[in-house]
Amino acid sequence: MTIWSFHIQYGQPAAFYLKAPTFTYFFIFIALRALSFSPGYVVLAGTAAAVGWVILLAYAMFEPGGMALLTRDYITYMTAARILIGGEVDKIISILMVTGLLALAAARARQLLERGVAEQAAAMQLARFFSPDVAETLMRADELLQPGQGEGRHAAVMFIDLRGFTKLAATLEPQALIALLGEYQRVAVPIIQRHRGSITTYLGDGIMVTFGAIGHSATYAADALRCAEALLDALGRWGEAHRGEMGPGPGVGIGVEVGQVTCGAIGEEGRLEYAVIGDTVNRAAKLQNHTKAEGVRALTTLAARETAVAQGYSSQRARQVRSGRPVEGVAAPVDVVVIE
Repeated sequence: MTIWSFHIQYGQPAAFYLKAPTFTYFFIFIALRALSFSPGYVVLAGTAAAVGWVILLAYAMFEPGGMALLTRDYITYMTAARILIGGEVDKIISILMVTGLLALAAARARQLLERGVAEQAAAMQLARFFSPDVAETLMRADELLQPGQGEGRHAAVMFIDLRGFTKLAATLEPQALIALLGEYQRVAVPIIQRHRGSITTYLGDGIMVTFGAIGHSATYAADALRCAEALLDALGRWGEAHRGEMGPGPGVGIGVEVGQVTCGAIGEEGRLEYAVIGDTVNRAAKLQNHTKAEGVRALTTLAARETAVAQGYSSQRARQVRSGRPVEGVAAPVDVVVIE
């Protein structure tokens, strides 16, 4: 209507509005439709614009005296209220070409948007089944991880075990048992994450944690021992809170070791697992088991404590050294340090 009334406003024949600058409004409306990320709306808007311009051209040609305004001279067309059929066809073609390009752009943008949403959903699902560090490693991978791919790093490994769980499993109802595990993990996991630990796997009532294995860390040993102390305090309070309702209350055993580990994909092509393996992992597990023999809640090695101290660790704990202890599953005697 704005374009059609242009000739009335200036008292000119209808051919006058064919050169009105308001012609560019068509492209604005088509571009606005592209923001909906719907190619169909873009095509609809562009087609309507092209059809509308054809109607305006027909009206200008077939109004009384309109055919007399036809010309083949471009200069005359530009300087007078005359009609150049080829020029108007060019405008219609331009509308349709811009419509097509914007429709393709909207379709491409919609695909990228949907892919982005799907990848975000997949990332959220990964984060539910893997630690944030592992999930980020998997998402950052340029290619699919293959079995046997891995890399070595110096890291700290921690095993946490819930003491008395076997006895609890025999006495508690399944729902109560799972609820207890959930409480235990809700206490432990935030502390682990706060100390930059990465939960590699849940082992029933146990948790395997690594520091500096999935991502590089310059303070992996110090972080691990600080985390162990915080876990002892928090899980100790949690166990005391359950003392009355289930006998002595759940206890905890923690083993920490540092050294070379290997991180990578293991398994077969259809079922892979991102794992941290190596002698350091085995020794940390053995140390956790050895806490029972030593009658303590948490152990590390003298070498691990020295590494942690070099990385800035300082504490009144982890000072008692017990030299040359025979740890089951470890060939040579081990100098262990009692954290608590």
